[in-house]
Amino acid sequence: EQNPEFVQEVKVLAMGYVDEAVTSAKIPTIKGTKEWGTYQIEGIHIKKLHITEDSLDVSITKQVTVTVSQVSADFDEFTFLYDKTTFPKMEDTGQASAQLVDLSATISFEIVVDGEGMLTVDNVKATIKIGALDVQVKAGNHKWLYNKLLKIFNERIKNTVEREVRKTVDKSVTALKQKMSEVTSVLSKKMADAKVAAINDGALDVDDDDGDEDAIE
Repeated sequence: EQNPEFVQEVKVLAMGYVDEAVTSAKIPTIKGTKEWGTYQIEGIHIKKLHITEDSLDVSITKQVTVTVSQVSADFDEFTFLYDKTTFPKMEDTGQASAQLVDLSATISFEIVVDGEGMLTVDNVKATIKIGALDVQVKAGNHKWLYNKLLKIFNERIKNTVEREVRKTVDKSVTALKQKMSEVTSVLSKKMADAKVAAINDGALDVDDDDGDEDAIE
């Protein structure tokens, strides 16, 4: 049976972890060349992640799996530049914004017993995937060209953000393992204390011949 307090702690920890991984990712300037010219996108940063407990599902079997789904995020406004070298030649710079939609993530770990007989975690894994990106041009002089640019921007920004967020996730798995271990250790101590209290209160009879003593070992 799932421990509601443990599930709640895991949810809170997972929410904070995904939020930190996404919003702290450093997105480099994106540059590209097409048959019509060159473009550049700079100043990309995810400012806010929209994630709630309703976005998370916790499954506990041989391992604990936290599934995060249907999360969205807002970007700060960023700058784009392009230089169209084919006819009609033109160049422009402008502002754009973006919303990330349908971000999903999975965090899994195993609960094991350490050398001191306390519960801890091992084999922590985390993955993250971005479903889609919606980019809107805010300012610029040649809006008729933007349909061509938006398709490029969507794909390049999505792929770059996903790559950089995954790097952040990979680098922070060790810290996640430590935090999950702390939560599991607290649960382990509470379970041990509850068992001792139950024995002291007579709720568990260690001399019972019906096999109850096996249940508390």
